[in-house]
Amino acid sequence: MQGSPGFPTMAHIPARLARALAAAALAVPLAALGLSPLGAKWADAADNAAASAASTSGPPAQPPRALTGEQERGLHPLDHFRECVGCPEMVVIPNGAFLMGSRKGEGDGDEVGPNGGPLRVTIRAAYALGQFIVTVAEYMRCVDEKACAPPAWLEPGSPYNIATGDDLHFRRLGAALSDARHPIVGVSWGNAQSFVGWLNTKLALPRARRYRLPSEAEWERAARGGHEGLKYFWGNEFDASAANASGEGGADKWTYTSPVGSFPPNPYGLYDIHGNVWQWVEDCYHVSYAAMPAAVRDTGMPWSNACDDAGQRVLRGGSWIDDPRVLRAADRGGSPPDIRYSYVGFRVARTLER
Repeated sequence: MQGSPGFPTMAHIPARLARALAAAALAVPLAALGLSPLGAKWADAADNAAASAASTSGPPAQPPRALTGEQERGLHPLDHFRECVGCPEMVVIPNGAFLMGSRKGEGDGDEVGPNGGPLRVTIRAAYALGQFIVTVAEYMRCVDEKACAPPAWLEPGSPYNIATGDDLHFRRLGAALSDARHPIVGVSWGNAQSFVGWLNTKLALPRARRYRLPSEAEWERAARGGHEGLKYFWGNEFDASAANASGEGGADKWTYTSPVGSFPPNPYGLYDIHGNVWQWVEDCYHVSYAAMPAAVRDTGMPWSNACDDAGQRVLRGGSWIDDPRVLRAADRGGSPPDIRYSYVGFRVARTLER
């Protein structure tokens, strides 16, 4: 997909979704969703679950404690770690070289390298990626601690507020908005930055070992799971039992978002790498890889200069609203960073000491 997925108003919803909405019951009372105007319910529920687990299975949960440099150096590819209750579960991703993008004619023009095919990119730094997309419960902890702004559907005075607004863009998702296990939506690129900043502050992490959004190269390296040249991590044909895309079929029984981890993981153990919700990454959106700087190709760092006038940032992974071809590992989207959609969330990365 090239360019922006579109501004979240009814006038800009794709025709295939508009037809589905016309047949759906759109007016969902706030109480029926189990929602409170300030959104504290999710963090409370997560806290209660954590407290219950601690009381029945062992000592109370420990306070946030970052890994030491020695512990980080001892991590191996595909190891897991979590640094606090409510922090994302992280998976160490193998670094090294891989082929990024697709061949001319296989996908969209923005996926093709300067020679008409994928380009070789090398990930130099050690890093980990969230095993799951950030959930409602995780993001609402940040909101409750006043470190993150509410998502668009809880923002006071917003036309998208599901209690007071008159726009149905978010309300149509129903209980998916209140389910702590679903991915957070209605968050901008800047909101995602606030979330990773909150984690870094909570854990007192230095800049060299911080949580952040992944670079586009890091995201695609992880998404492919070590398999180059395939459209999806499982092969070249879409499988409705493997991802949440537009419509329903196979194991995809969800019209909108699905609880994270509802589909099989990729070979690196990452869930929802294809579909469910688009994922913000750090990079500016460029319409071609042709001018990718050597420093980006040789390190996998974000290509974060020369944003267009709208300041578009890259989205990856596709979503519940998209046709299967848009869920391909090489597919790219771009959006102004302040726009918030019902089909966009994010996954965090973490730089590791080596």
